[in-house]
Amino acid sequence: MKTYQLLLILGLVITTSACTKDEITPAGDNCSITCQNGGILTQDCSCDCPPGFNGPTCENSTTQQEPTGFQISAIRLISWMPSNGGQPWDATSNIPGSIDPYLIIKLNNALVGQTFTYSSVVQGDDLLYYNEYGITFFPIHMDLNDQLTIYLRDMDFFDPDDAIGGLLHTLSLDNYDGSGRIMVENASIQLEMELLGTWTY
Repeated sequence: MKTYQLLLILGLVITTSACTKDEITPAGDNCSITCQNGGILTQDCSCDCPPGFNGPTCENSTTQQEPTGFQISAIRLISWMPSNGGQPWDATSNIPGSIDPYLIIKLNNALVGQTFTYSSVVQGDDLLYYNEYGITFFPIHMDLNDQLTIYLRDMDFFDPDDAIGGLLHTLSLDNYDGSGRIMVENASIQLEMELLGTWTY
């Protein structure tokens, strides 16, 4: 009878030991990852992502739709050719290298409109064109493969306006990085602008 009781006790100990769940060791103090979108931080300092997400911190959606267009709410003028064949654009200006710039915008060769004019600005100034001073044609909606043409001109009050240059941009998924900014340029004339807005789906 004693032998039977001893075997029964040993069996309970072994069974209890076999069914005990290992404790989960939390990630170390040196782990600085923050899991997103419901991801769970594992003990090896990585994220266990839920269905529909991937990436180091579960930041990427695998079910997100691709955008079908971009809605431009403003255009930032960044840089342009500094001189006209070695001569300043505004020879009579009191500010060296300054221009009085405005934009003419076309979408698929159809005129969208002309922006307001900045007065006596130089490269490095924050030149943002948007709905202001009577301008009402923003936002400008572009679908994929639409072509946007932007001409930069320098207003002259006594002579014909100078055509500083233009650029042509075709909207494609190559522009998509999730942000609301698209850089466009005509490198041959050092003309660079930034389209600001939102992607549409």
